Formats: sequence, C-alpha cells, structure tokens
Amino acid sequence: MRRFRSNDRGLAEIVGTLMLVLIVVVAAVAFSAFVASYQAQLQAQEAYQHDQALESIHILSISPVVNVSSGNYSSLNFTMISEDVNPTTITGIAINGQSLHNYTATAVQQNVTPPRTTTVTVTDGDDFLLYPDDEATVWVNFTHGTSNGSFYSPFNLTTLSFVKVDVYTGYLNDFSRVFIPPSAILLVNTVVSGGTIPTTVTVLDGSQSVQPQGNATIVAWAWTVQNNTTTANYTGVEAETKAPLLYGSYTITLVVTNSDGLEGRTINTYQPG
Repeated sequence: MRRFRSNDRGLAEIVGTLMLVLIVVVAAVAFSAFVASYQAQLQAQEAYQHDQALESIHILSISPVVNVSSGNYSSLNFTMISEDVNPTTITGIAINGQSLHNYTATAVQQNVTPPRTTTVTVTDGDDFLLYPDDEATVWVNFTHGTSNGSFYSPFNLTTLSFVKVDVYTGYLNDFSRVFIPPSAILLVNTVVSGGTIPTTVTVLDGSQSVQPQGNATIVAWAWTVQNNTTTANYTGVEAETKAPLLYGSYTITLVVTNSDGLEGRTINTYQPG
C-alpha cells in the first residue's frame, strides 16, 4: 500500500483550509449582497410609503348641470386642490363607481402672479399631473353617443342621487368625497286671521327640510301646486298661495336645492278638511 507522505498530508490540509475560507468568503459576500438588497428594498418601500402619505387631494365642491326634461344631470364639474409638496399623478377618476375615460381638466397655478391657467383633455390611459397648490376643475359629460361623453358606457345620474367622486393616484391612493342631496319636507298650514271678515290663507312651509350631512346648505325652495284645472308655482322657504286651498284635492311638489346644486324632492296629496 502506498502511504501518504507528511508533506502530502500537509498540502491537503492547506487546500482544505483554503476551500473552507473560500466558502466562508463567498457566503459572507452573498449574505452581504442579500442584506444590501434587502436594505435597498426596505428603503425603497419606506420612501414609497412616505411619498404615498404625503399625497393630499381635497375635493372641494361640485357643480352639476340638469337636463330639465329628463331630470338627470347632463354634465357636472368638480373642483379639487393638491396640498402635496410634489406633483401628483392622477391615474383615474370615477363618479358613483363609474370610471371616466374622457374628461377635461382646467388647472389654475396659484403660486404665480397672475395665476396661470392650463386646460388639458385626458383620454383613456392618460394620466393627469396636478402640481402642488394647483386647483383643478374637472368637467364630466353625461352625453352619450358623442366623442365628448366621459363614461365607458351609458350612465345616468338623477338630480336626487348622491354624488361620489373618487380620484385615484399613482401611489394607489383613493381620495373621495360624497355629496348628499337635501331632504325635502313640506307642510301645509291654513291660517285664519281675525277681523270683521275673517280671512283664510294657505301657507306652504318648507322650513323643516334638512341637509343630512356635509358643508352644504339649502339655498332654494321651489313649489308646484296642481289640481284638476290649475297649476301654480311659488318660491321661498315659505310661500302663501294666491288663493286659499279650501276644496278638492291638490298635488303639491317641493324641490329644495342645496349649495352643491343637488336636489331633494317630495310630492304630497293635500285634501283640505
């Protein structure tokens, strides 16, 4: 049998030691690379979350336009402002859950004198860049069958419905606000005044109408009084009818409008007696 000489055995030990050192070095380098990659990912995630938290869009108001014949909105616009220190990329907008594919946005740059106004048309797949302190008005068209229609498919929104606006951003934020219509409550009061010849008047009272929530207030009251032969219109929180409602049956409609342009409606049948 061949025996290993002592120097062969020493060389094998040296090679083994070097291999062990190499393995340890490679493992250390790989671990360092893993740690560096993890730290980079962690920093990127923290930076993303920081920028995401900085985004701040406030939806200030809406202004709808009513199609009187249908009782639906023909268009509406809403105003929003960015309070982020960086430009905000708006990737999508939805009204009552219906996404827009086409809209016009007019941005007013407030931090220059005089304020600078820019109008852009945003189509499907495009983003809208909202700069810091810019106030932008977005125009939404409910008209179907035209290139100006804002929705992917026909969508009607009645004047009595709430309006929910969602604004989506590149940092996956969803800034939303719900605008609530008022509730119309009507009362009919018969007032008899004293005197030699008593006088009877009928007063329509809409003072109990309420705005459920939000910053809006009721700003207009519109009345319609109908019977079999006549129709009369009145305005105001209280309105005195031209002639007292004394006989027969009347259909009374009250429409209240709030400062957001949303309506509440109630219809009652009134029978004196």
